[in-house]
Amino acid sequence: MTWALMELSQHPDKQDRLRKELLEVSNGEDASYDELMNELPYLDAVTREIFRVHPPVEQIDRIVRL
Repeated sequence: MTWALMELSQHPDKQDRLRKELLEVSNGEDASYDELMNELPYLDAVTREIFRVHPPVEQIDRIVRL
């Protein structure tokens, strides 16, 4: 979440586009789960890009023991 907020703060045009999409779907009310999953393609794209650029787990160390 922190990375998403940081990236959106550095790209105000993307933040405005995401805000418009959210307001169109919600109409001033809380969006349902179905609306969040099916009617917000830009939110999905932003989320996937944040995970691509800032993966939750950067590296997993493995140790071989014989």
